Amino acid sequence: MAITLPVLVFDGDCGFCTSVAHRIEERWPAKSSATTIASHDLDDRALDHLGLSRSQVEEAAWWVDTEGARGGEQ
Repeated sequence: MAITLPVLVFDGDCGFCTSVAHRIEERWPAKSSATTIASHDLDDRALDHLGLSRSQVEEAAWWVDTEGARGGEQ
């Protein structure tokens, strides 16, 4: 799976998280390359590519860009 950066990784099993992620995505400028992706859509190889672990994405949302992963606030 090719992942385009920047990306917001969120808990796709959480209705609130999904709703918020989609609202954020709707407000990005039309020319933005940023995307959102549900953590359950990422396999371990994709997570490793993003510098994240399964436990990290199960506990919090993460913003990943060319400077690395940031977030994890609960």
